[in-house]
Amino acid sequence: LMFLFEFFEDQMLAFMVFSVVWVSEIFCMVRVRGNLAMRKFPSFFLLLFLCYLIYVYSYPQGFTYVAFSCWVCSVCSVMLFFTNRFQRNPIQPVHNAFITTTIFQ
Repeated sequence: LMFLFEFFEDQMLAFMVFSVVWVSEIFCMVRVRGNLAMRKFPSFFLLLFLCYLIYVYSYPQGFTYVAFSCWVCSVCSVMLFFTNRFQRNPIQPVHNAFITTTIFQ
């Protein structure tokens, strides 16, 4: 966490960035299970994070908290997209093709 304080002038912003990265890592470990989602979610997160960093370093006196809130909303929408698109709904019944029946004679 201390290295983020060197990159961001605002300590609260550095802590919030660290928190969002941590929550995204936990989401990736817990909810992202499919092969396609495991390959694509980190790429989308990296793209959004790089866009945020480019803005923050291009305009150091700019609206960093507004950019942070836009980044958080974008990351949340990507998380919801991957949850709804690539995860099986637990309410749906599971159809197992490998169920065999035995006939007792």
